[in-house]
Amino acid sequence: MDAPAAVPVGSRAIVRNVPARAYVLLIPLLLSACAKAPTPYPLPEQRAPLPEFRAYRPAYLVSMADADAEKHILSDIIGPPRTKWRWTGKRPTVQIAFGDRLSLDFVMDFVLMEHTMKDTGPVTVSFLINEHKLDSVLYTQPGVKHFEKAIPEEWLVPGKEAVLEAELDKMWSTPEDNAKLGMIFVGAGLRER
Repeated sequence: MDAPAAVPVGSRAIVRNVPARAYVLLIPLLLSACAKAPTPYPLPEQRAPLPEFRAYRPAYLVSMADADAEKHILSDIIGPPRTKWRWTGKRPTVQIAFGDRLSLDFVMDFVLMEHTMKDTGPVTVSFLINEHKLDSVLYTQPGVKHFEKAIPEEWLVPGKEAVLEAELDKMWSTPEDNAKLGMIFVGAGLRER
């Protein structure tokens, strides 16, 4: 078997030896590689980030279902640990650490029960932070309630825990043992504005 002879540069001998089927496959391949370049677009306008932008609002909350809820409770919250809610007395009180942030809202979630309000009538709840009265709200209807209001910065001391309270003007007495109960407490805390 003889080795193929060298083909001189510029010769048409290579083209003559390529079968016709190869041209049929090669021509569409070459044509598909010739695509128009995409239209260039300028970069979008660059903008400075929003001042004091935060992707989230940090919250310093205690929920009755939290494993560490007991360490936040100061008074008037009754019931077994790690339940979603607990009964309160007249003035449920919790403490919350908040670091050095001062632009905070007082938040509280609670329930006023229908069967208690049938006996007590409308209930006024006063919300206090560090012994300052933030607001008083008259609730005329039972149900799930959410309170949220901005706290004046001068009422907060950076690095010190905040004491949050809710004081009810009327208590409900249980028919069985005359125990005095207030509201169903779900959670409370501080949320950054």
